[in-house]
Amino acid sequence: MWYGRVSKGGRPGGFVGFGNMNEVTFDSEELINYEGGWKGLLADNRLQLEASVFYNDYQGYWVNSTRLLPVEQRIPGESIFEGEMNTIDGSRISGLELNAAFRATDNFTIRGWYNYLDSAIGDYETIYCCDPAAPTETIEFQDREGNTFTQEISGLTNFGGNRMPLQPRHKFSLTAIYDLGDLRLLGTVGHTAEKNTDISNLPKYKIPEYTRIDLRAIWFTQIDGLQVHLFAKNLLDEIAVQQWRPNEGYGFGTGVIRGSLTDKREVGVMASFRLGGRKTLYGLGGGMGPSAGGK
Repeated sequence: MWYGRVSKGGRPGGFVGFGNMNEVTFDSEELINYEGGWKGLLADNRLQLEASVFYNDYQGYWVNSTRLLPVEQRIPGESIFEGEMNTIDGSRISGLELNAAFRATDNFTIRGWYNYLDSAIGDYETIYCCDPAAPTETIEFQDREGNTFTQEISGLTNFGGNRMPLQPRHKFSLTAIYDLGDLRLLGTVGHTAEKNTDISNLPKYKIPEYTRIDLRAIWFTQIDGLQVHLFAKNLLDEIAVQQWRPNEGYGFGTGVIRGSLTDKREVGVMASFRLGGRKTLYGLGGGMGPSAGGK
């Protein structure tokens, strides 16, 4: 079956906050999504395939910038810069998604998906906070009380064409399921390619790629609906960075960096009860989370 759709969405603008005395609100973020694809069953319904391509055209995309305060707003002893939220045009996301499930035998099934993402920021110029290697210049400034002082600052940087933050170019997951009567065995391997922390796309701030393996065994007991799960999540115990931003915390030097990590390896046993007692083959959740493995 072929399909296509066009949709429009967005997030409403909001209140800037008390840190910016010039702009009270910022505009909404909007996009138009174009998508087309195909889905169907093949090989006597043993093979399920889905493929789609999409293009997101942003009418406005939110970015944070740093700008120089006008003289009348420069308070002695305080920063002469302030942050602001901008809504810029010309940004886009494009990509493709593939999903497949193949029932090789009555007992063995393989499922998987692959996602490719490409993105670009619209033309956007700002003073970037977090590159100590960037060229700087020393400039004389004046505050609102007429005091003069010098400060070393970075020049303007144009981030137009850079990839959007936290969007890996490649991502995939593959799950194998084997049924042995009342026992089901599952294994999932997932991979996430490197991604950028922010729109600077500086190599030193990239989040490295990582691979994760999950294993699970499910015993469908004689009590209708009662299941016992033995699981090992993140079998390799590979702790990966999920996100962090150089401009958060207290600077890029010796300051505090805030972010989030994946969970460490976890091995355990749990029981679940399903009303109706139905045993399903494809109840894998996302294939990577604690619900992976059937219902």
